[in-house]
Amino acid sequence: MQHSGFYGTILKVLVQHWQSPLFSKLLFYTVAKRENKLKRMMKIKKVLPYASPEEAQQAGEHIQAVIIVPFLGDKIVLCRNRWRGWEFPGGGVEWGESVYSAAGRELVEETGAEFTSLEFVQVLWLERNIYRSLKIALFYAEVIHLNSHHDFYEIMEVKLFQDLPSPRLLSYECEGEIYQIALDAYRKAA
Repeated sequence: MQHSGFYGTILKVLVQHWQSPLFSKLLFYTVAKRENKLKRMMKIKKVLPYASPEEAQQAGEHIQAVIIVPFLGDKIVLCRNRWRGWEFPGGGVEWGESVYSAAGRELVEETGAEFTSLEFVQVLWLERNIYRSLKIALFYAEVIHLNSHHDFYEIMEVKLFQDLPSPRLLSYECEGEIYQIALDAYRKAA
């Protein structure tokens, strides 16, 4: 099969150079940038009206992940993800694990935080696109000390912030909304 024109040239370059280190880096960078752009496009579809994760689960909701907004005094703790940017600690709920256990585990793994309280805030329905959405339990935590974090593969740095960094530095476009929901609950409880 003979290819000509622009696409033929691209195909020839791909076939000739697909094993070169430079091509591998370029391909990885292109895919990573595209993936990063897609991951940032997460928004809150709906705030679900449950008083606890257990109530949500009894109503048939499957909570897939947790996000924790940690406060250390008047500052917030953020993690710099190796691929995405600054974000709140969080992650998936493992099989057989309670939502509270997942929140505590993720907070310690990603920040090394010692905390005095971990409070449930809300169940959020996050949507990446019309084909991909997930339900997460949002928590806030009162942190008393930061130790070395354990997740060196994914988390590059843990840092205290007075305010959220610029939206372009955050992992997801909904981080600001998530922060505001948790901050309101934190202030209300104080």
